[in-house]
Amino acid sequence: MNISECATMCRGSEDRRHRSWRFPPAVASVPTARHRVGAQARGWGFGDGSTAELLVTEVVANAVAFTAEPVHVRMSDAAGVLRLEVEEHSSPEPLPAARLSGPDEEGGRGLFLLEALSCDWGVDYTTTGKIVWFELAGEA
Repeated sequence: MNISECATMCRGSEDRRHRSWRFPPAVASVPTARHRVGAQARGWGFGDGSTAELLVTEVVANAVAFTAEPVHVRMSDAAGVLRLEVEEHSSPEPLPAARLSGPDEEGGRGLFLLEALSCDWGVDYTTTGKIVWFELAGEA
């Protein structure tokens, strides 16, 4: 499946399953979000959920680092495409370009991982912050 098929399938279907959570803006929210998303991905038949867990960990970790408001994680499944959205309320600053960090750098890999592992991803800016989203194709 190519990227445009993945995005079209996810956005074009009326037959969706949804799940959402709100997390406090704290580092302790990151493993909780990872475990909830992984369990739901497995429950919906998306393999072992490890890619969803990895990517939501990266996005939620960035979100809680830059906001004092709760972080909203939304998850949906439509036609075999898993979509995750992480909304945070901070300044709507543009994201940096995806890059591969050096071996001694502590951060900077999140967007590179989104680019490499998702079938599509992006950012929607709101009046109060932004929503970083990504889509994963189900296993054939």
